[in-house]
Amino acid sequence: WWVAKDDQTRGQFALGQNIVATADPDEWDDTAHAVSLFNSFLKMPEVPLAGVAANTLVLKFASSWRPEGFDDANTSKFPVGPGDVAINNQTAIVRVSFDGGAPVEVLRYDSKDGGPYFKPDAQNEQITLPLNNPAGATKVVVYFDMVEAANDWWWAIDNVVLDAGATPPLISQHPANVE
Repeated sequence: WWVAKDDQTRGQFALGQNIVATADPDEWDDTAHAVSLFNSFLKMPEVPLAGVAANTLVLKFASSWRPEGFDDANTSKFPVGPGDVAINNQTAIVRVSFDGGAPVEVLRYDSKDGGPYFKPDAQNEQITLPLNNPAGATKVVVYFDMVEAANDWWWAIDNVVLDAGATPPLISQHPANVE
């Protein structure tokens, strides 16, 4: 439904198939809501790490990100800063927690052009993040957050994988026939 509703280049997310986790404040804003910013939180189930060596855990996922921010100063719908200046800064965050500890941020994108976390349109991207799992960790929880958005674009994810060990080789071209 997400692409069919109003494509707006959402269809570029070819890596996302069938069921996709989507945080879309543009669609949220099409319905009545309290004066607020859009905040979405996705917490994955706990994953056991028995036998996983330290610093070998990697998070992989398909991502579709389209930023937008600092453009919604409508005080009847969104909070604003002094002088009624728009404060929406659509921000994507990935955090991990080992053994129930405080979550640690491992990725941040935001919509502030020129800022240290600005991420331009990346609507069909494969993300690979080393998670730096500590020695002796027995479980991990991964969080995907999108916060501080107003009538902005989206962040969608699919095909989330936790992998341990060496990064597998990639076949970048068809091998030559040796027969």
